[in-house]
Amino acid sequence: MAETSEQLILTTTSPRPPTPTAAQAGVQLDLREGDMREFTLDEQAGLIYCPFRALLHLPTWVDRRVTFERVAGSLRRGGRFAWNAFAFDHQIAARWTDSTKTNAAPHDSLRGRR
Repeated sequence: MAETSEQLILTTTSPRPPTPTAAQAGVQLDLREGDMREFTLDEQAGLIYCPFRALLHLPTWVDRRVTFERVAGSLRRGGRFAWNAFAFDHQIAARWTDSTKTNAAPHDSLRGRR
């Protein structure tokens, strides 16, 4: 999502109708379907926001880097990029699931699995 003055541009891979909230707030909503790895704007924005842990859906570090480069190129000087992500904590997950296993599996043991 990017903001350019009073215009809000939303890029998503699952198109949905604009919510009435944007119109009620007097904001022009530009809804676009697209892949964040191909993100581009006609003019630079002051804020680009990537919600709902969407960056976690990028399968490789190359995809993430390309996305960050696209976003950086779309921000005006002093602009901000905000995103939502989380860091998994196996101890918290074990407490929530009442599991007795509290040792994390080494990341190397997960290689080659898919």
